[in-house]
Amino acid sequence: MRPLRTLALATLLVACSRDRARNAADSLPSMDTSRQAMDTTVTRSPTDTPPVTDTALANSRITVERAVVNGILWGSPAEEARQLLGTPQRTNTVWEEALGDSSTVLEYPGITLRIVERRVVGIHCTGQSCITGDAVRVGATQAEVVQVYGRGQRQDAGELAYPFTTDDSCALRFELPQGKVSAIDVSCQMN
Repeated sequence: MRPLRTLALATLLVACSRDRARNAADSLPSMDTSRQAMDTTVTRSPTDTPPVTDTALANSRITVERAVVNGILWGSPAEEARQLLGTPQRTNTVWEEALGDSSTVLEYPGITLRIVERRVVGIHCTGQSCITGDAVRVGATQAEVVQVYGRGQRQDAGELAYPFTTDDSCALRFELPQGKVSAIDVSCQMN
């Protein structure tokens, strides 16, 4: 069963890394592109990347590069997360039925990481210091989330989800009871 699980995880990571190479319309531009968009004297050819507009960000899908919470990128090596966050308060092993194996759960104040095959495959952040790579924090309003990420897909219990462009089961999710972000989650839901 371990080779099948390893193959499944490797396939997911390859798909995610392929996404990094794509020039997706919902990705944020590089700093050079942003500067060009502000400079009205720049002449664009039809092959140039267009400047990011509200319309470009209105798509409810995100690239994997935007799946960052408190500086931790989904899919990054667990060792990088440990270096950033330090020693966890608690470490648990949890059986993952869909994987047919266990995962390691690292608990820190206000943030929990799920690790499989030495990779971060789940981030759940509830602390006041929780912030995405696009600067949306716990406590932000639903309007602020929509302004940065677009309309999103409504989920149960007042959640907005932004699936990855490479995999519908993986998403950046915001829990929004009473219209304010109470938690930020990046994970894949397994059937």
